[in-house]
Amino acid sequence: MKVLVTGAAGFIGFHLVKRLLAAGCEVLGLDELNAYYNPQLKWDRLTQLGIAHPPTSGKPIESAHYPGFTFVKDSSTDICAVKRVFEHRAFDKVCQLAAQAGVRYSLENPDAYVQRNLLGFFNVLQTAADCGCKHFVYASSSSVYGANRRVPFDVSQPVDKPLSRDMTYIDDAVEATYRILSRQSKSDYAIYNIGKSDPVDLVKLIEALEKTLGKRAIKEMKPMQPGDVYQTHAHVGQLMKDYGYKPQTPLSVGVQHFVDWYLTYHQLRWVRCVVIAPLRVCPQTHITDPSSHTTGVKDVFKDFLLSAISGILDS
Repeated sequence: MKVLVTGAAGFIGFHLVKRLLAAGCEVLGLDELNAYYNPQLKWDRLTQLGIAHPPTSGKPIESAHYPGFTFVKDSSTDICAVKRVFEHRAFDKVCQLAAQAGVRYSLENPDAYVQRNLLGFFNVLQTAADCGCKHFVYASSSSVYGANRRVPFDVSQPVDKPLSRDMTYIDDAVEATYRILSRQSKSDYAIYNIGKSDPVDLVKLIEALEKTLGKRAIKEMKPMQPGDVYQTHAHVGQLMKDYGYKPQTPLSVGVQHFVDWYLTYHQLRWVRCVVIAPLRVCPQTHITDPSSHTTGVKDVFKDFLLSAISGILDS
């Protein structure tokens, strides 16, 4: 199976590439390596995949570790670059993960979302169709369900009130995506929610972090921020029906894996403290039912808590 993965140096993209390579697939990864968050983390992911640092823009680079992996540094917003990628190799399947993330950032820089999430998506979709690719999988945020108050979110619900966010443990998101990529559904087009479908209060996440780190969190209250969500809760019935899969990773396991990775990656032996306000969330699936306060973080461990609360629970 020959697969194109856009956003290959991103959090989900990187883990999906590893999963595909482990299954014996040939993978070409495309990523522009922008600086929305620390690019060093993206470089380090590519290093694990055997890609020399820094790669030359537009030039396919073969992995030094994985014979089946090739990487191209380029942007999906550049139609000529996208066409070059498809000329380089014929793909059986395409997984479009390249996108501008972050709900709050969309309020500050909406143009970045238009360019990457609309134009970039269209470029990859249209080129894939022109080249005869038969299986195209793309990811979307649970934000498309907007201000919908009916939970759990179902794929049949309207998506015309943009406000919300989703959280899913990385291994579960990758396994579900891999299964969808590996076998096409019986219909020409299908929508699947990926989430644990088991909302958990953010307080429980904080307690799990405290227990794992052996440190107490200091909580600071702040007003609800623009872009923060009120509730999300995934209905995964269609995913279960078509692929027999439902995310199962327990909160405690996800938090432990994340803490182990974070401390190892940053070469830390301990965490001093963090400052965070109460917000009710589902740590591995969706945020749900917040109070009138939202997250505030201080100290050098800001990224640590933001990563955990954003569902970036690494393994």
